[in-house]
Amino acid sequence: MNGDPVPRPARGGSHRQRRTSHPAGGPYPLSSRAVAARGWLGALRRPSPQRTVVLQAAKGGLAAGLAWQAALVLHIPSPLYAPLAALLTVYATVLRSVVAGAQRILGVLVGILLAYGLSQLLPLSAITVALVVGLALAVSQWQRLGDQASQVPVTALLLLLLGRSDPPRYALVRVLETLLGAAIGVAVNVVIAPPVHTRSAAGALRGAADSVGELLGDTVDALGGRWPPEHRDWWVVRGRELATQLAAARQAVAQARESRRLNPRRTVRRGGTGDLERILDQLEHVTVLTRAIVRVLHDAADEDHPAALDEAFRRPFARLLLYAQQRINQLPAGEPDHQHPGTRETQAGPQEWTDADCRRELDRMAREVTSSPGLDPGDVVVQTSLVGQLDRLLAQLMT
Repeated sequence: MNGDPVPRPARGGSHRQRRTSHPAGGPYPLSSRAVAARGWLGALRRPSPQRTVVLQAAKGGLAAGLAWQAALVLHIPSPLYAPLAALLTVYATVLRSVVAGAQRILGVLVGILLAYGLSQLLPLSAITVALVVGLALAVSQWQRLGDQASQVPVTALLLLLLGRSDPPRYALVRVLETLLGAAIGVAVNVVIAPPVHTRSAAGALRGAADSVGELLGDTVDALGGRWPPEHRDWWVVRGRELATQLAAARQAVAQARESRRLNPRRTVRRGGTGDLERILDQLEHVTVLTRAIVRVLHDAADEDHPAALDEAFRRPFARLLLYAQQRINQLPAGEPDHQHPGTRETQAGPQEWTDADCRRELDRMAREVTSSPGLDPGDVVVQTSLVGQLDRLLAQLMT
C-alpha cells in the first residue's frame, strides 16, 4: 500500500468548445441571444431559479391587479395602497408573506396613530412635519416591524400632508386598502404554487460538497509534483471560496426550512429538511477541516523556509485525500428525487480501500512521523498537524 503510485486525477469533460447547430439542423451557428433564450426556456420547464423568478413576478403582478380591482369594487377612489400592499407581500415563502402582511398592517396603524395624535395637538407647520417624521423614524426601529418599518414614517407623513382635510376618513381608507392588499397578496402566494425550496437547498449543498472535493483533488495534483510547488496562494483563495459557498448553502437550507411552514404543499413534496440540516452540519465540519489542511500546506510551502514533506510522506497522504474526496462525492443530496452523487464522475483513486484500510494507513503515518529520527522538530509539527487534520476529516466522513 505504501509503494503504490498516486493516481492522477481524471479531468471531467473535454475543454474543447462545442459548436451550436442551427435549430433546423443546418450549419449556421445560433446567436448568443438565441442560445440564452433557449437556455431560459429550458430552465422554465423544470424547477430552477429562473422559473422561480418568473413565477414570483407573475404572482406579484396578479396580486396587484386583483387588489386594485377589489378596491374598485369596494368603491375606494383612486386605489393605490391596496395593489402596493399586495405586491409587497408576495415573498419567496408563505411564512414570509404572512409575516410581511402583518408587519405592514402594524406599521400603517402605528404611523396613523402617531400622525393623527400629533395633528390634533399641533397645527400643520414645518416644525410639526419634522417632529412627526422624527418620532416615526424612531418608532420604526421597533424590531417587530421588520422589513416593513418604513411604513411608519411614510404613513405618518402621508396622513399629515394628504389627509389633513379629513384625517379619520383618510386613515380608515388607508387601513382598509392595506388589509385588502395584504390579504390578497398572501392568498395568491398560498393558492398559486406556494414555493418549497428543498430542491434548491439540496443543489446548494451538492455544489458546496463538489467544491470541497475539487479542492482536495487539486491538492492531490499539487502533492504529486515538485515540493514546494511553484504557486501556493490558490490554497488560501479556494479555501475562502469554500467558506462563501458554505454560507450560501446554509442560507438555502434555512430558506427551505422556512418555505415549508404554513405551506399546503409541504405534505405533497416528499421528504423534509431534516436530512438537509444533517448534511449541512456534516459539510460544515468537512469544510473547516479541509480548509485547515490546505492552510497548513500553504504555510508549509513557504519558498524561503519550506517544510520537509518528502515523497514518502506526500504519496500516502495524497492517496488518503483521494479517498476523502470519494467519500465527499458520496454524500447524499438530501432530496429523494435528486441524482445520487455516488454516480457522479470522480477522480481515479483507491476505490478498493475500506475505512479500516484508511485507519491503518493513518496510524502508520502517525507512527512514522513521530519515530523518524532525521526530521526537524518544526517538520514534525507540520506533518503531525496534517495527519491529525486528515484523521478528523476522514472520521467525519465515515460517520
